[in-house]
Amino acid sequence: MIQPLYKNILVEELGTNSKVGTLFIPPGAQKFDRGTVLAVGEEVQFIKAGDTVLFSKRSAAEIYHMGRLYLCMN
Repeated sequence: MIQPLYKNILVEELGTNSKVGTLFIPPGAQKFDRGTVLAVGEEVQFIKAGDTVLFSKRSAAEIYHMGRLYLCMN
């Protein structure tokens, strides 16, 4: 597994959920994506592996490792 350095976190994106309760949310209306934290750097204080986070795709660097897409962000 990839281990991020310093204040970076490694996130795996969760599938997009287009339905919340009984409301349908069109893809263009979703401003943030959800992901699960897989690993954290040694300087990260409030986030731990297993947490679910909201993020913007523009704030992350894409990393392809063994055929899977991971996102690294700080």
